Amino acid sequence: MARRHSPPPPLGHVLFGPADYRGAPPPSLVVEALIVSGAGVLAVGGAGMASVLRGVALERAAGVGMAVVGGVVLFLLVARAGRLLTGGVCVLGLVLALTVPRATADFIMAERGERQEVVVTAVAAGSARDRHLCSVRQADGTPVPVRLWRGCGAAVVPGDRIGMVLDPDGRLPPRGVETGGPVWTLVRCLLLAGAVAALSFVAVLRSYRLPPADPASEAVRAAAR
Repeated sequence: MARRHSPPPPLGHVLFGPADYRGAPPPSLVVEALIVSGAGVLAVGGAGMASVLRGVALERAAGVGMAVVGGVVLFLLVARAGRLLTGGVCVLGLVLALTVPRATADFIMAERGERQEVVVTAVAAGSARDRHLCSVRQADGTPVPVRLWRGCGAAVVPGDRIGMVLDPDGRLPPRGVETGGPVWTLVRCLLLAGAVAALSFVAVLRSYRLPPADPASEAVRAAAR
């Protein structure tokens, strides 16, 4: 007897999830979606912030957040959530993981950083967004081990003085003085966190599938008709 192959799921179910319920979703599913979305965003943000506060380099702190994002995406894949929604959570989650450590560093330096003027010794054009990178030295002649891009531009020449911010605890590298402040970075983090939470919530909510029908039960129902 030939086996009956079930038809492939509709494209909408593959991309967005089947959502096999009528009317409002089951309360247990809503609770699960809230837990996954809330815990996921808090874990990504908390991992990035905690890593920076413990003195971990920004690249490694972002890596910790990315690992948390990977866990959330793996859960959605196991739950067979919609691929498009899962992909959106992955992309925005990775951007959030990259943004949180830098936002944390910006606020730390804005709150407790020590400002001083340094002397520019050389200016080079960077490869990222055509940023200019300034090599600088302190007033006593001590060279600064990192090049600064904040406050460094095409108009800056060797011998000029620009502002630099130092972390008194030495956990963060020196940086140039930022003109706009960290407010926009905070807003961007909040927008990304809200988007990741919303996509995760919808992905879990729409991942609900009806359990497979029992063949014996289906045969009894067919005979009773």
